[in-house]
Amino acid sequence: MIKAGTLCVVITFAFVVLVEAVGLMYTELRNGRAILSLFSRQLERNNVEEARQVQREEEEWIVYYRETVMRLLYSFVRYVTVIAVFYFGLGYLGFSTGTIIASLGILDIPSGKLTAVNAGHEYPVLKTPEGMYELIKDKHGIAVGIMEGAKYREYEWELTPGSSLFVYTDGLPEANNAEEKLYGVERMLAALNGVPEAGPEELLKSVRASVDAFVGEAPQFDDLTMLCLRYHGTAK
Repeated sequence: MIKAGTLCVVITFAFVVLVEAVGLMYTELRNGRAILSLFSRQLERNNVEEARQVQREEEEWIVYYRETVMRLLYSFVRYVTVIAVFYFGLGYLGFSTGTIIASLGILDIPSGKLTAVNAGHEYPVLKTPEGMYELIKDKHGIAVGIMEGAKYREYEWELTPGSSLFVYTDGLPEANNAEEKLYGVERMLAALNGVPEAGPEELLKSVRASVDAFVGEAPQFDDLTMLCLRYHGTAK
């Protein structure tokens, strides 16, 4: 997720470049129209030599216009890249970036109703008693700290006895190996569904073993936090 500072900088540069590009395009298009108009008048007067000169100027204008657009795009990408690398580099070195992704859930054990809210966190994974582990595309809010007074919408699930819930931090799907390939959500789901009937403790060990086998000797750059619970309902 893009952090608040980076997002503001990107939007600001995008706006500045857009304003400059629109102004430049308007000026150059107006000049181009003037050239075309002059070209037409010269043809009407049968002045072939001057018409050819105007045509050459028109071609030069088209080349200049294309080069200008490319320069603007290059400058935009360069500035945004430098700022993004600097900002995320601060986070990598341990400096606070001022935002937090989080999720909160409250489970009512007697009814199995789970009330939750998501502030930019990873999608949870749910397994029904008869099914397999699947991502739940819940309603994401923005990360905490990006916008003062931000409002978040809660949502509800109803767990049936025998259901399992698996939640995790982004360090799990973003774990990478020596070839800089990410572990990814698909491998995570495959590891979960490799032992679908396992209890929470065994399941977590199985996923961790899958991640370790994938990562190999590559250094761990983020935490691997996982939580699994199985809902049994209430005793009758």
